[in-house]
Amino acid sequence: MTRPVRDMLLATLFFSLMSLEIKLLPRIPVLEIVFFRAAITLLLCLFILRQKRLSPWGKNRRLLFMRGCFGTLAMVGYFTALTNLPISTASTLQKLSPVFTILIAAFLFAEKVGYQRWTGYFLAFTGVIMVKGLDPGTEWKYVFLGIGAALSAACAYTCIARLKETEDPQVIMFYFPLVTLPLVSIPCFHGWITPNPSELALLVSIGVTVQTAQFFMTRSYQSGATSQVSVITYLGIPLALLFDVAILNRPPTAGSVAGMGVVVCGVLLALQWSGPKCSK
Repeated sequence: MTRPVRDMLLATLFFSLMSLEIKLLPRIPVLEIVFFRAAITLLLCLFILRQKRLSPWGKNRRLLFMRGCFGTLAMVGYFTALTNLPISTASTLQKLSPVFTILIAAFLFAEKVGYQRWTGYFLAFTGVIMVKGLDPGTEWKYVFLGIGAALSAACAYTCIARLKETEDPQVIMFYFPLVTLPLVSIPCFHGWITPNPSELALLVSIGVTVQTAQFFMTRSYQSGATSQVSVITYLGIPLALLFDVAILNRPPTAGSVAGMGVVVCGVLLALQWSGPKCSK
């Protein structure tokens, strides 16, 4: 097993663990979880930037700020969908982000989209309808929220792709919590629920877990072929199904599992003709 593959496997595992940890915090509001996640990320980024003796402010501040805004929308949307849907369903919806990334490139940067990609997009969104239609416990509003989170993530990835030539990866990561904290602080403290010791431990763990996942993901993309290692992230869906069944006692319907499979097939079909794209 090569190091890029091993790193992406570890990143997928840690991202899945983060999703499970969020599901284990039903008493804590979503914005409070986002606040803790961003605060811990900010501290870790500042520490790393200081160790590397880098200025945290970057060069293209406008685009860095946009990346932070889109990242915030994606995180709030995904966390909200995750708290109201099975982990496997929310994770599947999040995997639509590469499709949106390709579409953004097509409409904004005039990249060509062939019929194979359009077939993949059609399959992916057909799968989303199957997940909803064949699982009566799934509400449309949370499905649309998950899709919106994937679109916001795609916008963030597009910003990152434009920033990678001028900005250090740690600076790009730093702007995420830098923008998130002011946006969520006031509404977060308005509905604040003081976590008990076990909840606080989980909140801290979420911040550390996702930072670890991003480290392994970044290292994998830097040293491996993006089009190959990005496929590994789809192993997070069966892992999420395992968490739903074994830990949360929420087995999915056969129809929703079939829909998830159609989504994955559609996205992979689109990616096959799209070249390297960002994943999660």
